[in-house]
Amino acid sequence: MSGMLMLKTMKRHGFIPLIVIAQVAFALVVLVNTGSLLRQQFAPMLAASGVPAGEVLITHQLNAHDSDRSHWSYADLRTAERAIRAMPGVIAVSGGMGTPMTVDRMFLHNTLSNARTGQNAGADMFAGDHLVGALGLRVVRGRDFDESDYVTGGFMDIYRQVRTVVITQTLAHRLFPGGHAVGQGLWLSRKPSKDRDPLRVVGVVNDTLDSNMAGGHAHNLLLLPFRMNGFGQVSFLVRAKPAQRDAVMKRLPAVLGQALGMHGAQAVKVERYEDARAARLHGNAVTSWLLLAVLATVSVVVVLGITGLSGFWVQKRTREIGIQRALGARRGDILRQYQFENLLVVCVGAALGVLLGLIVAEWLRMHFELTSPPLMAWTVGALVLVMFGQLAVLGPALRASRVPPVVATRGA
Repeated sequence: MSGMLMLKTMKRHGFIPLIVIAQVAFALVVLVNTGSLLRQQFAPMLAASGVPAGEVLITHQLNAHDSDRSHWSYADLRTAERAIRAMPGVIAVSGGMGTPMTVDRMFLHNTLSNARTGQNAGADMFAGDHLVGALGLRVVRGRDFDESDYVTGGFMDIYRQVRTVVITQTLAHRLFPGGHAVGQGLWLSRKPSKDRDPLRVVGVVNDTLDSNMAGGHAHNLLLLPFRMNGFGQVSFLVRAKPAQRDAVMKRLPAVLGQALGMHGAQAVKVERYEDARAARLHGNAVTSWLLLAVLATVSVVVVLGITGLSGFWVQKRTREIGIQRALGARRGDILRQYQFENLLVVCVGAALGVLLGLIVAEWLRMHFELTSPPLMAWTVGALVLVMFGQLAVLGPALRASRVPPVVATRGA
């Protein structure tokens, strides 16, 4: 059958093709946006942690009020760090603000920008001393902080006095062409500051997970050389030998509680890095299963819907099929006709779905700050629906091709 004749035939039975077009368009919008959300949920679950396995411990945020004080001085925190380092098996310790897998009042997140090009990226910031060693990170370019880099002070001194930073490889590639970040300048904001110079990148470390792990930026992390003075809250990162980590974890609350004058070890909560990551990603796992269920349900509904509508379409065109067979149409001709008609209808639905989907994705991005699916996702989604359509129409098309001309004409 010629293409024009097919179009005329579809026009006479236009209601069913319109339903299929609407179904495909709606399915494409749901599938691609759900798939994009699923990818964002899976990304931090699959991302490499970057820290040595079985070594890192994290304390929950400690509060100076538990020691009947309004704040701790740097001398207090230094005493606590010395007490921890004296424990058997401890490799490194860092007291500061911001720790992996935690989101609390000490959580820092900024939009950073390249001082020369203005390229920006969101990133979490950890401020403390000996952070690279405490996290077990590797310096892949440049150097770690030295004593001349460290600043001791209050919260605003982070922005006023800190002049050097260390960033992860992923952040380096997002802010600087080719990832060549060492010696380059960046701002802790989208726009330059008029009253100070940009921060200078002195080192790049291997990727490690930040605290936020959202929006596809799980490895965007910036380390600041800072020693806290006059803070009411503090967190500690402790790195220990794997064989002795559990022993360190057991003793750490008592050691910290005594060093900081806290009311008992129960005020100090310590967690393994792996346990903190699992707890932090529990919501991602639950959401991923729900999104997978949505994807599976929509896929089944699309296949069953197209199959049912195609079967109904074949039934309504029984006389037409019989006439075609009587005029010499072969089974293969009937089969290809229905497959081509399905391909045409699904492609129209996919095109409308892409247009509608881009509008929906932009609305979600503006109102919920969700990352829009890439154009490749829409292409893949459309191809998947075309494949679903061809599989769904195969059964009805085969039944149509087997209708004998005499039976078809007699049943009219």
